[in-house]
Amino acid sequence: MSIQKSHKKQLIAIAGITIVVSIISCGKVTQTVAPPEKKPTFNLTFTVPVVTTQNIGSDDAKVATPSIQNGLDFNLDFYTAVIGASKQGGKTQLSWGKGIITGREVKVSTLNAKSLSPGQDSIIQSKWVYSSNAYDKRGIEIKQSDHTWAKPQFQQSQMQWKVTAQKIEKGYHRFLVSAYSSPSLYRLNWIDYHTVSSNASLNMDEISEYDTFIAILEIIKMEDEAIDHRTHQQLVAFIDFKLYQTLDIIFPLNSAPSFDFKKPSFQFNKTPLIATLLTLFEFARVDSKSAKTYLKSIKKEVLSKQAKAILIKNLEQFKPISEN
Repeated sequence: MSIQKSHKKQLIAIAGITIVVSIISCGKVTQTVAPPEKKPTFNLTFTVPVVTTQNIGSDDAKVATPSIQNGLDFNLDFYTAVIGASKQGGKTQLSWGKGIITGREVKVSTLNAKSLSPGQDSIIQSKWVYSSNAYDKRGIEIKQSDHTWAKPQFQQSQMQWKVTAQKIEKGYHRFLVSAYSSPSLYRLNWIDYHTVSSNASLNMDEISEYDTFIAILEIIKMEDEAIDHRTHQQLVAFIDFKLYQTLDIIFPLNSAPSFDFKKPSFQFNKTPLIATLLTLFEFARVDSKSAKTYLKSIKKEVLSKQAKAILIKNLEQFKPISEN
């Protein structure tokens, strides 16, 4: 009898522990880690012209000295980077890519219109066909653009690089789009958040020398103040393409203390022309009369009569900050 009672007590104790464990288990809350929130992005495409100083065996080649005005160098590797800038001036690289051109000689048979012999109806000629490969920072070839990796593609018929950069994060005040084959052989353009906020894809077409000039002005100006969409619109309205065509421009060298092709930096010193234009722009933003007085004092070696005439018209249409 005592053994049976002891056995019953053990069973009751085990049952009690089971109930307690069950109750505790029911009180547990299962925690799941939420997937990271996807940040808004946009896709970007643009082109940059390419020139060469020598015959490369292609009828499409544009023979000229590589420069910011003419185009990047066919014989040098191509690089591109998109850099996000915050309102406070911080910069983050968002996309990067490298392109290398490769060529091969092909034989082409063409009809010989002057030949009278059936056996000489065609002429074998050779021509060069060029293509390109794209790489990421690790030197790994990429077939398509993705987050942080841009894909440059050389287009022989247009003698240009076409760049596709996908999934660029939108969360920045402005975006500097750069293409370069050396520290001082580049094309630049700024995009602001106002432009990308409502666009999933943006096609900039060709980054022109004018785009580059405006970008340089804004890079210099950003050392003193933040540039927003409104200031950018004022600048391109005041220093428009018509005025740009009259200017004797020498593009400044990139004055960044050290240049890393994988982490490019662009800094510029003011040339006399750039200093004059930025000073005039500041006068125009405050008071048109002061701007006109300053404009009259500028020497013809800096601004021609034609340039001054265009600026006077632009001043008449320009609204100072006090009038907005």
